[in-house]
Amino acid sequence: MNLNDSAIVGQLGAEARRRLSAAAEERNFRRGEALFHQGEPLKGLFILLAGRVKLSQVGPDGHETIMRLVAPGDAFAAVAAFSHARSYPVSALAMTDVTLAFWPRRTAQRLVSELPELAGLLTEEISRHAQVFQQRLREVSTERVSQRLARTLLRLAGQASRPHDAGTLIDFPLTRQDLAGLAGTTLFTVSRLLSAWSDRGILQVGRARVIIRSAPDLLMEAGGDDSPAS
Repeated sequence: MNLNDSAIVGQLGAEARRRLSAAAEERNFRRGEALFHQGEPLKGLFILLAGRVKLSQVGPDGHETIMRLVAPGDAFAAVAAFSHARSYPVSALAMTDVTLAFWPRRTAQRLVSELPELAGLLTEEISRHAQVFQQRLREVSTERVSQRLARTLLRLAGQASRPHDAGTLIDFPLTRQDLAGLAGTTLFTVSRLLSAWSDRGILQVGRARVIIRSAPDLLMEAGGDDSPAS
């Protein structure tokens, strides 16, 4: 993906795009490498250009919760562009080999101070993801596990998917443990539900991949609403 085609940069004016592109550094990580760890001092702002990244948080009880899966074009660690934050609230792990555009923290803060339109877009990005996380917390406290898992799958399909002969392939290398972390449940429960939905023809599940064969049936499992926002 070209940087100018990413969600945030593509909304900027020509001069702002030029300045942001000129200041960007390319970073590459191999599958399984950590980009940064929860609690580390903020290094800078990232936009993913290729590959997939997992953002997760470990609670006081040692339990890992996957906060978000990042697809090409998405910005993350946007808090680094603002002075109020000091450390990463999550850890970032490369799910595949990845290529990123990176702006060191001082550079990102300077660009934000000089480009109000960039500051506004990054603030909206932070706010949107905070709202999604609050929605997920409500789901955990009010919905059945089957609803949460169905919503998780629909959310991921809305974020990154592609056509497949059997239906719609969710374009993330998903393990069952990943899905458990995203849906706020156990590996056993995720395995049981995926098997049941596979038997009913709703999904086709393989090694680190999920294909949605019947989106209407999965939507019914999610509660019958429109697909959740990503």
